[in-house]
Amino acid sequence: MSDTIIHIREALDDNYIYIVEKAGKALVIDAGESAPVLSLVLARELTVEAVLITHDHADHIMGAREIAETLHVPVLGPPGLQSGLTDRTIRDNERLAGLRVVPMETPGHAVPHTAYHLPDADAVFTGDCLFACGCGRLFGHPPRMMVSSLAALAALPGTVRIYPGHDYTRDNIDFALTVEPGNRALAERSARIDSLENQDLPTVPSTMSEELETNPFLRTGSVELRNRLDMSGADDVDVFAELRRRKDRF
Repeated sequence: MSDTIIHIREALDDNYIYIVEKAGKALVIDAGESAPVLSLVLARELTVEAVLITHDHADHIMGAREIAETLHVPVLGPPGLQSGLTDRTIRDNERLAGLRVVPMETPGHAVPHTAYHLPDADAVFTGDCLFACGCGRLFGHPPRMMVSSLAALAALPGTVRIYPGHDYTRDNIDFALTVEPGNRALAERSARIDSLENQDLPTVPSTMSEELETNPFLRTGSVELRNRLDMSGADDVDVFAELRRRKDRF
């Protein structure tokens, strides 16, 4: 793990692109733009083995083809993408750039949508499923689908670092404080994010344990949260759906 470097590059308005480097080889994940990737690869003289995409919304793929054609590498992603961008799907436990890659089906924001767990790096790239202190919009997909996807991610070890597709952290925390204001871990996280933003530093990664302590979309069983929603006896999926509706209007 210590010899793996995860480079974070900002793209477009609030997207993140990730370049995972190990021993001179690299993977690119969710390339919304090509220039930040190609400049880093050139500067560090990296050999990129593949471009991975979590889903085919434009802001996650617009740079993928140029990178692939420039570096002569494949684009890998979930089966069934409408964009036709991928050269093939990624195989379970495939080794790329010296790292084991475990694709996780995580539909809900988009269908299909795949997160990539890299156990050797203790990291998961969650696209627009799980955000720092939030989750993706549903765009008409059933809430139960997203709840199932989030549960699969939440089952990963608490030490796993979360690398989401966007920087929505401040807004997500501000919303979370409206539904669970008594959560001390959330208040502490808010202060840490203020410090990072004041230093112009990325607000990711977080860890799965931190998400379980502070992310309202993973905390539908919280007594305080349920009381704030007036849903003390409701089904978890219904609580999630109400949270998502409120966040959409926040």
